[in-house]
Amino acid sequence: MTKGQEVKRIGRFALYGSVGFGVGWVFGNAVSFGDVWFPRMVFPGAVGGASLGLALKGWKKAGLLAVAGAIGYVLGYMAMMMALFTFGEHWYGIIFNIIAGAIWGAVTGISLGLALRNWVWVEVLALAGAAGFGIGWAGYQQFTVQLIQDTWLPSWIQSAIAFIGWPIVGGAFLGASLGYLEKRRGD
Repeated sequence: MTKGQEVKRIGRFALYGSVGFGVGWVFGNAVSFGDVWFPRMVFPGAVGGASLGLALKGWKKAGLLAVAGAIGYVLGYMAMMMALFTFGEHWYGIIFNIIAGAIWGAVTGISLGLALRNWVWVEVLALAGAAGFGIGWAGYQQFTVQLIQDTWLPSWIQSAIAFIGWPIVGGAFLGASLGYLEKRRGD
């Protein structure tokens, strides 16, 4: 496989991950009403995991990763919320937001890696999820909300843009890492 083909393959995985988690986030928010958080957490993980399974070219893997993604995303959200409630009163700022998003992403990555039954993949996907969701969540918390609120766009469009950015970043990191791991396995 040439270097260009390898880059395209990793890019395809990143695209699958970003689109999957982004579409899952939009769909989860569309079916959630009020303060019901569960659909908002299940759908991004399930759709994101399924899309990564499809990138691996397997319907069985798509189903397996959909379940693992949903479980990991929900558990990651719960772990992040516990950290926010435990330390949030005493520590604010971008570093805390990076850590909060990293917790969410790491748990999601661990769940996906465990579903694929490869300990090296668990480690890499945990790190990728931590990096992607940490960067995405901090970007959302620190910059996106304020920038979008200062625009002339209607409020529903502002909310959609603000909320969709961080799952796309996290999904892209998970997808690119999975593409790299799959490339290494083929070598």
